[in-house]
Amino acid sequence: MTLPLISCYGQDLSEKQVIEKVFEEYFETVKKKDNASTLEYLHPKIFDNLSKDKLMQSLDKMKLDTTMIMNFENAMIKSISNVIEVDKVKYTLLKYNFKLKIQINNSLISGNGTGKDNSIYQQFKAKYGEENVKYDPKDNTYSIDVSSSMYAINDIQYIGWKFLEKKDNMKNIIDKVIPTEALKELEK
Repeated sequence: MTLPLISCYGQDLSEKQVIEKVFEEYFETVKKKDNASTLEYLHPKIFDNLSKDKLMQSLDKMKLDTTMIMNFENAMIKSISNVIEVDKVKYTLLKYNFKLKIQINNSLISGNGTGKDNSIYQQFKAKYGEENVKYDPKDNTYSIDVSSSMYAINDIQYIGWKFLEKKDNMKNIIDKVIPTEALKELEK
């Protein structure tokens, strides 16, 4: 027995489910700090401006850094826009949340201290909002509720959906990868 595809606002629900599954796989690699696998989920145009090897070295160095241990948890998609297709390439915008936990090793940090009266806490507050940053003095850990957005792009020249963070510092790459008409539709 074949079930009909369920349509939601002109889009097959199954396509959203595929995007959700790929996002979950991607975020699992981020949680595990499997940097090589994580980079495979990123849109290849990112590496036009930034060497994949250099990015890998930087991520591996962060993974080994014991002064600041970062963990990513509880990723959840808030919304997925309708998929826009331009010249046989599909684009969508994902909005998602996750918890970022950063444990600071006091013995390895000089100056500025830790807790709520230091420059690290002030930077986190400025970037994520005071209501989204909690500090636990028992284990010297900052717990940050992060809201973010990324584009998912499915281009036949690459295998599957690839991600591109929607950040100001990525604007040049976004403008190269996503056509203006698609961006306008995704931003509605």
